Amino acid sequence: MSYDNYGSYGTKTNTDFYQKAVDQAKLGYYPTNNTLAKRLGGLFELPEEETAVALEPSCGEATAFGYFLKAIKGGERIRGYGVELDHTRSELAKEQDFMEAVIEDDFIKGTVISNSCFSLCFANPPYGLGDEKGDRLESMFLRSITKYLANGGILVWIVPDACMKNLVHAKIVLQGYDILGCYRFDEEEYAKYRQFALILKKKSAKKAAEAEEVNAFLNSYSEAPFIPKPEEVGERIQIKKSEPPKIFRAKDFKPELYAEEAKKYFGLNALLETPKYQQTTLYAQPPHQLKDESLYMCMSCGVATGVVGSEKDRNLHLLKGRVEKVESTTQVGGTGGEGEDESVKVKVRESNQIKLTIITDQTVDDNGRIVPAKIIELK
Repeated sequence: MSYDNYGSYGTKTNTDFYQKAVDQAKLGYYPTNNTLAKRLGGLFELPEEETAVALEPSCGEATAFGYFLKAIKGGERIRGYGVELDHTRSELAKEQDFMEAVIEDDFIKGTVISNSCFSLCFANPPYGLGDEKGDRLESMFLRSITKYLANGGILVWIVPDACMKNLVHAKIVLQGYDILGCYRFDEEEYAKYRQFALILKKKSAKKAAEAEEVNAFLNSYSEAPFIPKPEEVGERIQIKKSEPPKIFRAKDFKPELYAEEAKKYFGLNALLETPKYQQTTLYAQPPHQLKDESLYMCMSCGVATGVVGSEKDRNLHLLKGRVEKVESTTQVGGTGGEGEDESVKVKVRESNQIKLTIITDQTVDDNGRIVPAKIIELK
């Protein structure tokens, strides 16, 4: 479990206030036991000469994720993609040799990821209630993970017994997945958070779960065996081939996260203290000025992001494009004066506004002249 920005879950103490303070200080961070993560990885195999990509939606420092992947037969050919809210832990995750990319943001609300992409997901989500409707965080994470997992993809789903007893969670699992296995954590670890590991395979199409099936799920987990040790593993579960996601990024553009990338390029020695917003207009000399229609397509596809320009021509920029919905209202009808129709209609028109955020080392002053930007030192 990597973070819990909405609530807390941990071992009960005699003082609830103290426990909540501890949980908040850790952001609900309770990483998976490395030994058990390794044993879970030993249940799987990636066919020879195949490659795959795996997701960890609350990866923390990605330590347990690494033990899991490296225990898979052929796991050295699996590249990891992670999401982590905490800055310090996300930076440590980026240093792991098997990690291809890490998003520093909220997995549910702050990411844009290609659908049906990953053939493997290892997830120990934050535990507890996630919203005012009473929906559990585990269920919220599971819905999002299901979108990004390919048909036939494998989800290793680590959740507490409180979640296993939850009716909504049970229905989500059974509607979208076939259950390949259900294991209980070893006694010492189980005593901490009462965790189970479900091995799930995504169905090609959702199917409503029958009442008998749901009841069987809710009643059977308590009899789950421990995670098999290496000598107890029989035939390994096969992992499908998968390609890297075309889109894997945070929704919001955070220039400070591009600082290290910016330093690699001549002409990008620092970031603007306050990035300017311009509609369909680039500073200096962009490589190609696009029309509004083309810009809209670029924004919608998520491709207008990254480094653009020419190092040779010394006009490199960091670019982030976005489309925002804008509503305009028009009042139609009389003003209510004598002899006029008092009925009033309001027309609401919705349109898309294209915006580009340009990070550069020059800007435009109030008189329209290009001048050096106010620079802040990179840390």
